[in-house]
Amino acid sequence: MGSREAQSRMVRRIRRPRRLATQATMRRLLLAVAAIGCAAVGAASGGDEAPALEPVERLYQQECAPCHGETGEGDGVLVYKLRTKPPDLTSGRYKFKTTAQGEPPLREDVFRSITQGVATTPMLPQAQLSEDEAWLLADHLLSLVRRPRSGKPPEAVEVGEAPPRTDEVMSRGRGLYGQMECPRCHGDRGYGDGPSAYTQTDAQGRSIQPRDLSYRPRKTGDRVEDLYRVFVTGLAGTPMPSFGEALTERDRWALAYYVDSLGVEEYERGPLQSIGEEAVGLEIGTRAAEALAARGGIRPPAE
Repeated sequence: MGSREAQSRMVRRIRRPRRLATQATMRRLLLAVAAIGCAAVGAASGGDEAPALEPVERLYQQECAPCHGETGEGDGVLVYKLRTKPPDLTSGRYKFKTTAQGEPPLREDVFRSITQGVATTPMLPQAQLSEDEAWLLADHLLSLVRRPRSGKPPEAVEVGEAPPRTDEVMSRGRGLYGQMECPRCHGDRGYGDGPSAYTQTDAQGRSIQPRDLSYRPRKTGDRVEDLYRVFVTGLAGTPMPSFGEALTERDRWALAYYVDSLGVEEYERGPLQSIGEEAVGLEIGTRAAEALAARGGIRPPAE
């Protein structure tokens, strides 16, 4: 009896490496096929040869997956620590972009989010990455999108030059703020305390809070041009719509100036000049935190 058990254990020891070796061989074959396919696509489109799959996947798993999840669906192991949840990157819904509503972002939009981060959220500037690594990740994130793309490449919306800020423009903007029902979510004074503020959800069904417009910096940027662009593009995956067709260019500028005027407060700053949930990002993103400390902080000290 003992001899049979010993033989059985020996058989299992012999068979298991063979099975694992077969699985490893299959994985290598699949990765090779994927790499060849990517290279073929790059060559067919006249672009540079596509990067090897393994390095960029390893980079993604190290730098992004803890929050964004192994496949980019926003379900990483650290999500439970975050109040501002990561987006589902496979949906193609990028809030912070320069393209029109419904269009995918530009590579430059994704690169900017990686290298500059998103103010007040755990998404820090990924200062630990080289420029090449940031571009590599930007391309990889775009490759995760599951919905088909149209043949026409996306283009940035035209913002143009801001008109002068005048009393007439500000008065018009104040009227449009009410007319476009901004107070329903953002409140009469922009505090994010409107009657619908606590019932809003994002495209993934998660509770989402309207922006308190009285504070700077803003996630989308602090220039009036940045607000104008948001009124054209909207914020994909959120209740914030595009006013690209609902308002004329003149009215979008007027509304942008008025909303900009509501930003009169500065956030209290924490370690490395962090604001809000950026402090959480520093706790969980140790490589980014070290790189940001080496360069003197997330942003220049408040004056």
